[in-house]
Amino acid sequence: MRKKIFCFSGIDGSGKSTHIALLTKRIISSEGKFKYVWFRHPKFFSYVILGLCRFMGLTKVIKHPSGTKMWETGFYMNKAVRTLWPHFQLIDAFLFWINKVYLPYLLGYIVFLDRSPVDTLVDVAYDVRNESLIRRYIGKLYRCILPSCTFSLIFDAEPGTAINRKDDEHDIQQLTIKRRLYRRVAEINGLQVINTKRPVDVVHNEVVQYVGVHIGNVAGATVQ
Repeated sequence: MRKKIFCFSGIDGSGKSTHIALLTKRIISSEGKFKYVWFRHPKFFSYVILGLCRFMGLTKVIKHPSGTKMWETGFYMNKAVRTLWPHFQLIDAFLFWINKVYLPYLLGYIVFLDRSPVDTLVDVAYDVRNESLIRRYIGKLYRCILPSCTFSLIFDAEPGTAINRKDDEHDIQQLTIKRRLYRRVAEINGLQVINTKRPVDVVHNEVVQYVGVHIGNVAGATVQ
């Protein structure tokens, strides 16, 4: 079955956005309709939990050595929040998927996702400090969001390499844990993993080969 929805997942700095940008300039399909979707931190009902965390004092401002300030929420610090957060994010991920991904797919678009419910699952597992979520029922529900018309690629990069590619602040320990989680998700679900430590052109040719099986011609195109 040819795929029409392509998900690019992996830690920050692994090369997802770079290769999506290169790919969408090269691919031509008979439909000629492409959609780019950034799928990260879907929020609707999840704002209830975020507001609760603010009220309970679980959210604080972290200042990095460079002076950058970021909000950090300790979802793992409260049992009720630790239980509810993965479920609220699951609901929001499903709603976002239907609205931003599945509807364009039904309208004939080929959809490229910069991150997907796979990334939401990894983020949530890290947020609540529970890596076993990947294998439990909640992890299976996240993966069930992806229909059979979806093709997923996991971009794998060493945390140190990923940090060097990004201008903003990142925690190498966090990236190390998330990289391990992505690998587990790929192993459990049989997802294709691409090593992005290699030169960009080498990696991109491999990406084109995987995607080209489902779309066909590769030459030049623009994203709508």
